[in-house]
Amino acid sequence: MVCSVPPPLTDDQLTAALDGETDTLVAEHVARCPSCAGRLAQARVVEQGLHMKLNRLDCPPAQQLGDYHLGLVSQSDERAIIRHLEHCTRCTAELEELRIFLSADASQPQSGAVPVRAARPRLRELVARVLPRTPGLALRGSGAGPLLAEADGTTLVLEAQPAAQGLVNVLGQVVADDQDSWIDALVEVRAQGALRATTVVDDLGAFRCSAVPVDLSEVRITSPHGQTLVLRNVTLAA
Repeated sequence: MVCSVPPPLTDDQLTAALDGETDTLVAEHVARCPSCAGRLAQARVVEQGLHMKLNRLDCPPAQQLGDYHLGLVSQSDERAIIRHLEHCTRCTAELEELRIFLSADASQPQSGAVPVRAARPRLRELVARVLPRTPGLALRGSGAGPLLAEADGTTLVLEAQPAAQGLVNVLGQVVADDQDSWIDALVEVRAQGALRATTVVDDLGAFRCSAVPVDLSEVRITSPHGQTLVLRNVTLAA
């Protein structure tokens, strides 16, 4: 994909953005250019994966935190999660977000699905449109590259990594003019109408969902302010 507002961002500018040193011009460029947004998201995917391996080896996945909140984990897992929460501020924050968004009286899941939370008022839905895939944005040795979707100036980048048979781990990135408004947004991943995973968007606009089906029916991201970004009929190839 060719840069929409040339010249394209340099590697040094992308590195500075990853380090949280993005200036106004770079932020505006990323918001207007799907190509450079994809490059930045791809770099964040790599950085996030490394960060998680080095710093979050013991962290339970977001879905397990949700099961813990609903009392669906085993006693041994419950004790392990309680001990983990005593020293992990990140998981404690994620659990608090799940407590806010998940319905406390939701019915138990079927076939491993996470219960659907109660409906919440929202400002309006932004229905994302999938942009053409660009192999040049893919990591060396990976598949077709990340999936990019756009809605009213907000870009969603999704990257699939192989998991168990028929499943993928999904790494995502939200890029928007009002980037801060998407921090701590609730991410819901559905397949065949059932909610299969939940997580929250971090302070860099990134998120991760583990072991979800390749043929997703919907990805829904709801900001704390009620804005919802929706991507339907998603198929991700690892």
